[in-house]
Amino acid sequence: MSSAPSFLARLIASPLLADGAMGTTLYSLGIGYEQCFDALSESRPDLVRQVHERYIAAGARLIETNSFGANALRLAEHGMAARVRAINLAAARLARAAADRAGGVGGTDPVWVAGSVGPLGPGLTPLGPLGADEVTAAYGAQIAALAEGGADLIIIETQRDLAEARLALAAARRHCALPVVVLLTFGEDGLTPGGQSPAEAARALAADGADLFGANCSTGPAQMLSVVARMADATGRPVAAMPNAGLPSVVDGRYVYAASPAYMAEAIVDMVAAGARLVGGCCGTTPEHTLAMHQALSRSRAGGGLPPLPSAWSGGLPAPADTGAEPDLSPPGPTAFERSLESGFAICVEVQPPRSFSAASLIPALAPLVQSGTVQAFCVSDSPRARPHASPLAMGALIASRLGAPAILTLSCRHRNLVALHADLMGAHALDLRDVLPVMGGLPAQGDYPNATVVHDVTDLQLLRLLKAFNEGQDGSGRALDKPTSFHAGCRFRFGALELPREIETLLAKVEAGARFALSDPLFDLERFAQVLSALGGRFPIPLLVGVLPLDGPRHAAFLHHEVPGMEIPAPILARLREAGETRGAETGLDIAAETIAALRPQVSGAFILPSFRPLRGRSPTAGPPGSVVHPRRSVIHAGTCPFVRRLSRDRGDR
Repeated sequence: MSSAPSFLARLIASPLLADGAMGTTLYSLGIGYEQCFDALSESRPDLVRQVHERYIAAGARLIETNSFGANALRLAEHGMAARVRAINLAAARLARAAADRAGGVGGTDPVWVAGSVGPLGPGLTPLGPLGADEVTAAYGAQIAALAEGGADLIIIETQRDLAEARLALAAARRHCALPVVVLLTFGEDGLTPGGQSPAEAARALAADGADLFGANCSTGPAQMLSVVARMADATGRPVAAMPNAGLPSVVDGRYVYAASPAYMAEAIVDMVAAGARLVGGCCGTTPEHTLAMHQALSRSRAGGGLPPLPSAWSGGLPAPADTGAEPDLSPPGPTAFERSLESGFAICVEVQPPRSFSAASLIPALAPLVQSGTVQAFCVSDSPRARPHASPLAMGALIASRLGAPAILTLSCRHRNLVALHADLMGAHALDLRDVLPVMGGLPAQGDYPNATVVHDVTDLQLLRLLKAFNEGQDGSGRALDKPTSFHAGCRFRFGALELPREIETLLAKVEAGARFALSDPLFDLERFAQVLSALGGRFPIPLLVGVLPLDGPRHAAFLHHEVPGMEIPAPILARLREAGETRGAETGLDIAAETIAALRPQVSGAFILPSFRPLRGRSPTAGPPGSVVHPRRSVIHAGTCPFVRRLSRDRGDR
């Protein structure tokens, strides 16, 4: 087994050619992509040995172990999580034996063995479920087994997230004394999927002590040439380059890569000229590609065409450019809704955006509430029950610009991937719409487009963590934002949850993740409120606006109680509404809601009105014009026709 100085000395002497894709070659030998390639080191060692021998015969002097996905998380997908050590030992020993037969590192034409370590898959918090301790443990177990099996160095490769790559590097330092190479993957925009530039990533990995860093996989040779040049220029150090053979296409049911061996060979010589010292191939490359690269490098070496090493291995990092301008990082201050929570009893009304593009009826209906000072904020829902509505961002902007009223944006995680969420959030902040309510959102199967895809990128809890990271000046991948955001994030709380202790536990997790206010579902049972308050130690950890849904009579109450999950209405309320009958039921429902809020007013920060009840029929002194309280499809409350909202707004300071 080699030591770190001997491997680095080999790279300084001349460029080192690595092998190509293990998976692509196994696929060409009849192994389907649905199988666990890593397990073949145990079940089909003859096949894996054949791949190693073909690459060595083609001229590769560094071969990677068949262990790219042999970590506990990826092996668990095949029911093999307990076999991490065994599979990695088998992979390392197979490669070690093949290298030793070809001369090993001690021969005149040595072959080095690199322990291949790929990404874990699920991703780090705040966007993924994995914490730092879990990540380092998973990487540590795999790396320790590869070192035990005879690897000369560790290659941590195809890393999409710089933060995860740095944790993997730290795990390697903790569990072995081998040289460590770290390779990131970059997209067509020249950035990692996590948003880091080549220079930024290179500087970070150099500072962390990686023996070598660079890029692999990505899109193809042309794009990678620019990436490795930037990494070398940023640090003054040699880099590694292992591109894909272009992007794949499917021909007759099989994956075919576009880049020919001759094209790849020419590109590799260009990468060496740009500062690459370890070169090879990734997805789509075969022993034929490796042979062409070997021949091209040999010709360049014989003709004196290989450049000298760009600088000393330990060259210092260049200082960042001084622009002379100090960025304005001062936060914009609290939102108007945030200030209202501090000043008294706040009233927030849920607003459903129209299902079409027209907002002609929405703004005039809300205007009287704003003009009278009755409502402190509007919570703009996001396609409730997975039925498409106009964008909450657009409606929130209309409410803010035309009415001058705070708008809380509801964002459904199931309906947007991370790219869309990031874009909407940055756009909202640019419009000064900084009050945000992450929710999971309705399942598409329940809505108008049952075949729509459910997005699983983040949960509402993870979105809160992302917002917290934004406020701390970083995006979800750890990349610095130009300026920290100042979002005021909230969460939902369900008094009607079937597992109330779990709902309370989730609330506390969301508070820790950055939630600073809560809006609840409709509450009818004061005993349930007392139960929750007791479990929380006597007070809510953040301002709570308790949900209010005035009942429209006995039939409405019976429907909610018997047919809507989580809507449990106490027997005394049901009896009171039955006694009132349909004629006086709506007025009684308003009285019950007002009495509930009056009882809770000293213990909550406000009321969250959910206007989804039916229009009142007939005229009464308290109800206003017939049919005017609420329209069930538009869900808009009008100040002149809903005295209930005005009743709640009285004496806002009496808390």
